[in-house]
Amino acid sequence: MQIYRAVVLTVVLIGALAPASAAPLPESFTLGRYVPGDCWLYVHGVTNPEAQFVEEHWTRVFAAVRDCGFGQALKDVFVNELPGTERESFNAFWSRTGELVSAVKWRDLLGREFVFAERMSGPMLLPDFIFLSRSDATTIEENYRGLVAILDSLAGLSENATVADQTVHGVPVRSLAIRNAPITVHLFRKDDVVGVVMGPRAVQEVLSLLTGGKGPAPIVASPRFHKALAEVPPPEDVVTFFDVRRLMCDIQDGCRQLVPGSLPGTQAMAAAHPGTTNPAEDHAAQTVVKLLQAGDVFDFIIGTQQTDGLQQITHSMVRLQAEHRDRPLGRILASQKQIERFDRYIPVDATAFSVSSGPDWTVAYREAREFVKTTVPGGTGLLARWDDFQQGIGFNMEADVLSWLDQEIISVQLPASFVSPFGVTSENVWFVRTKDPALAKQKVFSAMDRGNELLQEIIGQPLLISPAEDVQAEGFRSVTHPALAMLVRLVVGVHDGWLIIGSSDRAVNKCLDCAAGKGKTILENPRFLAEGVRPTGAVTSVSFQDLSGLGQELAQMFGVLGFAGMGMPDDPNARPVKALLNAAMKLGPALAQIDFLSSSASATTFDGQAWTVRQVTTYKAPKPKPATAPATAVPATAAPATAAPAQQP
Repeated sequence: MQIYRAVVLTVVLIGALAPASAAPLPESFTLGRYVPGDCWLYVHGVTNPEAQFVEEHWTRVFAAVRDCGFGQALKDVFVNELPGTERESFNAFWSRTGELVSAVKWRDLLGREFVFAERMSGPMLLPDFIFLSRSDATTIEENYRGLVAILDSLAGLSENATVADQTVHGVPVRSLAIRNAPITVHLFRKDDVVGVVMGPRAVQEVLSLLTGGKGPAPIVASPRFHKALAEVPPPEDVVTFFDVRRLMCDIQDGCRQLVPGSLPGTQAMAAAHPGTTNPAEDHAAQTVVKLLQAGDVFDFIIGTQQTDGLQQITHSMVRLQAEHRDRPLGRILASQKQIERFDRYIPVDATAFSVSSGPDWTVAYREAREFVKTTVPGGTGLLARWDDFQQGIGFNMEADVLSWLDQEIISVQLPASFVSPFGVTSENVWFVRTKDPALAKQKVFSAMDRGNELLQEIIGQPLLISPAEDVQAEGFRSVTHPALAMLVRLVVGVHDGWLIIGSSDRAVNKCLDCAAGKGKTILENPRFLAEGVRPTGAVTSVSFQDLSGLGQELAQMFGVLGFAGMGMPDDPNARPVKALLNAAMKLGPALAQIDFLSSSASATTFDGQAWTVRQVTTYKAPKPKPATAPATAVPATAAPATAAPAQQP
């Protein structure tokens, strides 16, 4: 569904960081014309016929989840914990909620086009939420009545809530308000557009734009939005714009109003009202403001999604402010290293991998200490206590970790070498780049030995640590615990500048052979070449994951939860947890319907001013429909006076 695609795109943009194109929004993206230009978040999706197969897949999954009985089981768990006097009212509430929700055909309501936007508004900087959808004309009347019923039902939950009808710019609006609270929800319909808006100013401005009246400039006319959109290809499915700088300015403007003297321009307010502020509260508020200023380095985030055959492609950019190096967070982010050859340790048969470079952790730690020292009230004392604590446990962050820890991390997943009775289907290896390999080995092995001594003192059963003789590199250790020896055994060592942790000798050896040129790398894997994102230069991250078995993996995981519930004792205190685990098991067969994904891949670059990312989700080719047998010819007979109906096969 479109909402699913928008949520996925937004989570990718917050966690990720695409070639430039100056194309405007396509004509199918119409609802952005009715969103005020001062919104800091704008998510806009449309129906794309090329992506119809994806929506059909997820519709099938959601239907399976709806029909699997998990919701009823979850409700039963909750009801059983209620006092008997409250169960009847809760059952009535549950039943009524189900009726209200099922009365709306949500896919028709949202399926053609939707917009979600947010901004700060008013002196208290309360959020305005704007949601608009262009709905199916055949069901819009029925769906709008369903939404009105939901709004009225919400009002009935509180005696302080009221619902009233009004007309705004000639459009009938049904509004919910809560007495003595700055919360209003407005529901309206104009032709085939349905809107749900929070905030009195927002509904005025949205309907002014929707009806062609005089209003603020829309976000699609914003120069900042145009500048950001030029950085990525035009959208086909979804566009997301996050104006980080506007949000930070709004928050800091709020601090100017709420904290006298906390920011430039507010000293006059403090002088005009002497003695009206609490010094401790003012210091704390100023610390928060300075923390916001130290982290105010991002300009905007923009992303678009397109569908091409069996692939959905997301292009996004996270741009920093030009002066980001003047602030602590900017200096930390600017220390990120480039990765020249990402495939060196990744064997050709890897089913998943991730290669990434983080910031310089020593720079980050020292910037954090300096901020605490110079900005946080009592910061010098806090740092002194932190240093005393480290000394008391015989640990020093810089000497024992940051002195050898570098910035690159690699994880590799390989097919398991044997079928495990415990459901283990993969072997894994993790690499952490070191600045000083000898020091890294000394510090890590010393920490392992010390931790083992503590285990001996606390539980009397230490780890089993022995030389990993089957690893081809020298100095590796094998680590397990008697209670977990059948499930977990790790090999740990330092080689070729990397701290290496593997789930088996075989997996580590395979990666080391690959790096030594004794085996093929992932760049010779036909599937990765077809479905992965192969960078042509230096990158800050690259990843690939086989998703073809995701549904079965989820089904197995939820099945294990159910078996865990069955194994729990029938103790009154444990019954809710036991019931929840048994309910979760019902989700397994439904989630097994996620059988249409093939893989996910991404690559990120950083030029010192912006991160760009290309992410590709590949779907499996649809299974061919079974052939229909040709109809068998029937010999002609004498026609009856009245022709008989044709016989159905």
